[in-house]
Amino acid sequence: MMTKRVLLGSGVFLLALGMALFVLPDPKAGAEPGLVPFGSCDEFLSYMKSALRDSYSGVAVAGGEMVTADAAEAPVARDEGDSSVANGTGATAGESPGHSATNVQESGIDEGDIVETDGRRLYVLSGAELYSIAVSAGTPQLVDTLTFEDAFGFGGEGQLLLDDDRLVVIRQTYDAADGRAWVRILAVDIDASGGMTPGGESRVDGTLVSARGVTGSVTVVTSHRPQMPPTVVPDGPDTSVDHDEWLRRSIDGLSVEDLLPKLTTTVGGETATHDLVACEQVHRPQDPSGPTLLNVVTIGRESAEPVDAETVVADGQILYASEAAVYVATGSWPGGVAPMAAEGDTGGGGLQTVVHRFDRTEDGVTYYGSGSVRGHLLNQFAMSEHEGHLRVASTDESRGASPGGVEFLPASESLVTVLEPRDSQLVPVGEVSGLGPTERIHSVRFMGDRAYVVTFRQTDPLYMLDLSDPAAPRVTGELEILGFSAYLHPLSDGRLLGVGQDATESGQQLGTQVSLFDVSDPANPRRLVQWAAGEWSRSEAEYDHHAFLFWAPRNLVLLPVQDAVVGLEVGDGTLAQVGEIRHPATDECPQPSGGVQSSPAGGGVSSSVAEDVVVAEPACQGSGMSIRRSVVVGDNIYTVGDSGVMATDLDTFQTAGWLGF
Repeated sequence: MMTKRVLLGSGVFLLALGMALFVLPDPKAGAEPGLVPFGSCDEFLSYMKSALRDSYSGVAVAGGEMVTADAAEAPVARDEGDSSVANGTGATAGESPGHSATNVQESGIDEGDIVETDGRRLYVLSGAELYSIAVSAGTPQLVDTLTFEDAFGFGGEGQLLLDDDRLVVIRQTYDAADGRAWVRILAVDIDASGGMTPGGESRVDGTLVSARGVTGSVTVVTSHRPQMPPTVVPDGPDTSVDHDEWLRRSIDGLSVEDLLPKLTTTVGGETATHDLVACEQVHRPQDPSGPTLLNVVTIGRESAEPVDAETVVADGQILYASEAAVYVATGSWPGGVAPMAAEGDTGGGGLQTVVHRFDRTEDGVTYYGSGSVRGHLLNQFAMSEHEGHLRVASTDESRGASPGGVEFLPASESLVTVLEPRDSQLVPVGEVSGLGPTERIHSVRFMGDRAYVVTFRQTDPLYMLDLSDPAAPRVTGELEILGFSAYLHPLSDGRLLGVGQDATESGQQLGTQVSLFDVSDPANPRRLVQWAAGEWSRSEAEYDHHAFLFWAPRNLVLLPVQDAVVGLEVGDGTLAQVGEIRHPATDECPQPSGGVQSSPAGGGVSSSVAEDVVVAEPACQGSGMSIRRSVVVGDNIYTVGDSGVMATDLDTFQTAGWLGF
């Protein structure tokens, strides 16, 4: 086994309680969606200083040093999480007869994940290790390992994107020495044997929102909030301190260089740092906004060096990408906080989501315009582009008083808004509202002219929508059942799979369930069958669609549930469990056992568990036995967990090989 050590920086993040005063970001970004470029660096500097003054309400003093919120705050993961069948065929994008691929939202748009395969090898990013594992012989065999010696993980897991013989590794890092967060992008060359050689590297200031891949390039979106430099003040009980004066002094001392996001590149052993964009390339809202800068960076796969970058004054939370454009959404409350309504008032919550569109060009992207919708978005599946229109599903929540006027309860409705690009704006041209009163959206899937929306509080209405007329979207059918679907996966022949939670009539969640729906009749959706995984069970696929795999050649669903992967065969109106995969147990975590079975729709949930079942301790959930991903290569299923990779025969579900990390 070869092991290379890749030094990508170091640092340890320590956060002492009481050292930082966190404040809400300025919410006015959604007040006026249109953005305009700055005319000069002086204008940029003045604008950003004003935004920083407005966004910080104070500072905390610890050990004679002024510590701002930025200086003590770790990066925060932005994107969803959260396939495959954008064309409705039921096949995963990029799939070949020999192997599966990452479960993605749009065909042709790759999404970063912790596992990639080319049919000959698996590439697995686990903690600080990147593994190249040969699988063409039918059993997993370790070929090469790269070790990343940096402090990372505050912004979530890293991501891999594979293109022929090159990997792009994207990782969130944080340096406690200077309080700066950045995203590292590393190109890794793969030779014929599967050996890996680190290539060029880039570092972009900010926290990672998400990344998408197209042939030849990668789009990386980061959110960067300029740092406030710490100011040393005298110690002692008799020291008179003016916090506002400290804050004013720190902000006034900032320069353009302090505020613009930085790019550091290392190519051929040469390292250089410069501004990601010029002042005049930054777009801002018409009205004053917060100081966060959203960066959409296009990276060349060969060297990991940016070839294009666009920056706007906006936060970034959810990324959706199509072949034509990249969309970034963020939500905010006018006034900075959720308004408290008068007794009995249940309307007008005020939260809105602003969506920024960046058009794809030959070299990268260019900012087109922005628009807004009522409410907040669930995840990337809440947005979908079709025939030039962007459809957005959102939940609009307000706060209303209980009859006694003491406890404030949420009131809500969900809606789908159709936006049209027109005159450098995203203009609303159609809306259907009133979905799931008092409930929230739990899953969305757009498919061509149709949309499927699931809302939930106690029961699960599955709404079917007709979007063929952008100016007049409408609900065509509704199905109300117990529980909810958190992920929807369209199949062929008018069928839809839902992965989520079963629930009682009062809304108490019971455990993971898979539902097979017949949606061929837009006016009459039906649940054909339900499979339940047992009491209190959970699946990573409920919040991360990359954990779900549908292998179309066998009509086989591979679903992680607790510390196992369950194989479900999808029939015309059936869901049959055909196998179960578990990784080797450890002394600390005994191997759980037991099983579950499917039940016909309307027949209730049936669970069969042996009397001598061994149940994993709570501390073992998500431990070394946890299985994160399933990949099909040839006649084997390869399951990737925290402690290794297992090969399992696709027909018999018998173990064919094991490789421990």
